Parts: sequence; structure tokens; C-alpha cells
Amino acid sequence: MVSDFSYLRDLYPPVITLDQLYRICHLSKRKAKWLLESRIIPCQDSGKKTRRFKIQLDDVISYLEDTASGKKVVHFPVGLFSSQTVSRKTAKHQKVVCCLEQSDFQQVLRQQYEKKFRTFPDSLSTMDVAKMTGFGQTAVNNWIANGKLKIYSRGGRFIPKAYVIDFCCSPYYYQLCCASSKHQEAAEFIESCVSPTATYV
Repeated sequence: MVSDFSYLRDLYPPVITLDQLYRICHLSKRKAKWLLESRIIPCQDSGKKTRRFKIQLDDVISYLEDTASGKKVVHFPVGLFSSQTVSRKTAKHQKVVCCLEQSDFQQVLRQQYEKKFRTFPDSLSTMDVAKMTGFGQTAVNNWIANGKLKIYSRGGRFIPKAYVIDFCCSPYYYQLCCASSKHQEAAEFIESCVSPTATYV
């Protein structure tokens, strides 16, 4: 059951500050700031040192409802808000995983994979998926058995190409050990999209 956060409209103005945000969300100020800078919660950022952020209360309510229902899962970077140090590689990896959970970023990847896999049929076998990803058929069968890669089995067992694209856009696929050159290329492309200077083709 989704919690109702509409009561917040009686307690706060339509536009709130960072100080109000971290109190509403019961977070540290640093975590609340990270949510804004990562655009997980939309805001207007003036770049000033004081009164930097203007946040719509409705956007905060939507964030709270999505996280409470499990529709949105936010992974705060490990060690970023503590004394634990995080390597540049780990920080970059965590940033990519966070982006992969955002629908806008996934849409960009979907378009790329649709172009890349356009020569494959809409109905695929495990061998087709192995060719597309560079992994072996055993790995593909394991993804299916673990529920990571969906299949269609009514009147026969096959894998819709759309399901494969969904799988390739998932954080799980990105985090697989790079056992194939095709997966390595995919990971490098995803990481390039996360770069601040990236341009989407």
C-alpha cells in the first residue's frame, strides 16, 4: 500500500528549500543535496551559495510516494557520505548504475540497442541472444532461469527482442563481469553517456 504524503501540502509552501527537503525526507543535508544534484528530485539550481535550490513540493511528494511503493529505488553512493573513501572507478560505476535506473537515460540506450540489433528477428532463440551479447548460451539460460531475462512461452518458447533490449538496459547487465568484448563495448558506451560532455547520437 502506497503511503499518502499529501498532508505535506498543509505543512509546507508549494516551493521549498534544501533545509526543508532534508527534514521532510529524514535525510542528511548532504544526501538531500545529492538527490538534487543528481536530478533524482527535480529542482531549479541557481548555483548560488545561499538559497541555491528551489524545489517543487509536488516533486518531493512524488519522490516519496515512488520510493515508498518500491517504484523507484535510490542507491546512495557507498562511502560518499561517510569517512570511507571510494575510488574513482567505484564512484563512476555507482553513478552509471544510478543513471540506468532513470527512464530518460534508459530511453537513450534503447534507441541505440534498437539500431544495433535491427538485423535480428523480433523472435529470438538463446543462440541469437548469445550472438547479440557475446556471452555463451549457458549464461543466457542462467539469466532466464534467474528471471533476469524474460521469455514468452505460450505455444512455444522464444525471447522477444524487446525483452533482450530491456535486459541490456538494466543495471544487472551493466554490472556483469565483462566476459565478452561486446559486453565491454556496451559498458564503455554507457559510461561515455554518463560523461558530462557526452552527446547522444
